[in-house]
Amino acid sequence: MSKHASQQTTAAAPEQAVPGRWAIWMMAVRPKTLTAAVAPVVMGTALAYGDGLHHWGAALVALFCAILIQIGTNFANDYYDYVQGADTGE
Repeated sequence: MSKHASQQTTAAAPEQAVPGRWAIWMMAVRPKTLTAAVAPVVMGTALAYGDGLHHWGAALVALFCAILIQIGTNFANDYYDYVQGADTGE
């Protein structure tokens, strides 16, 4: 019997990488959904600009608030999915 016969020949399962704090926040924010918040503000700003209205400060505030509302909605959705058991470990 060789000296290596006693060693285990099966490969160990690779360890899954744990996402960092930044990655977890980015997953919760779901950047792909932010276009749902940005598109209407950009369209409204473009229409206002076409009519000769130049309120860039108001447009930026509206854009910022729309993005924050979308992020808050994503957080609330994730929370209530977790509480109701809709999210699983799969």
